[in-house]
Amino acid sequence: TLFPYTTLFRSGNCAAAVEMPAFGDYEGATDGRADDMSSQSCQRNSTGGELVYTFQLDRDVPVTLDLDPSDFDTVMSVRTDCDDALSEVVCNDDGVGLQSRAQIDAVANQRYYVVIDGYSGASGAVVLRYSGPPELNDGVEGHS
Repeated sequence: TLFPYTTLFRSGNCAAAVEMPAFGDYEGATDGRADDMSSQSCQRNSTGGELVYTFQLDRDVPVTLDLDPSDFDTVMSVRTDCDDALSEVVCNDDGVGLQSRAQIDAVANQRYYVVIDGYSGASGAVVLRYSGPPELNDGVEGHS
């Protein structure tokens, strides 16, 4: 039996994906991280080290992912398979100044991976604002 490449290999960044259990702000950094993932579709010069966050909701929910006020020129991709660039749902470069911003209609029980990269090797501190509709921003029951 042949298995897809992504089944046999997971990038170090995907293996270390940070779970986001509830809506809120998540802080991290891309400094010193490996650049071991394929480029995002909206910016082929996304050559910084990647930081990956992941989430899965128990219902269909519109989600906003915002990297303002991160302190470097960000590129963000949202995928359903962390290591597969072809599973990209949305990509954004410079949605708010030099920071990325994306909105998706998240589907219940689908795992999503938020890949944060830097333009032209840029890296630095990340603040990822993960939010849904106002009535759900304090967390989602049954969120897994």
